[in-house]
Amino acid sequence: MQNQKRFYASCFGQQTYFLNVKFWGLEVVVSLYDSSGC
Repeated sequence: MQNQKRFYASCFGQQTYFLNVKFWGLEVVVSLYDSSGC
């Protein structure tokens, strides 16, 4: 369920912020994936 929520946030561009708080190192990885996904 969390996976779906993260994908939704990626479209809004807030996922980077959410991940930043949870995983500082993952923020960069997610940021790149967001561009490709959305």
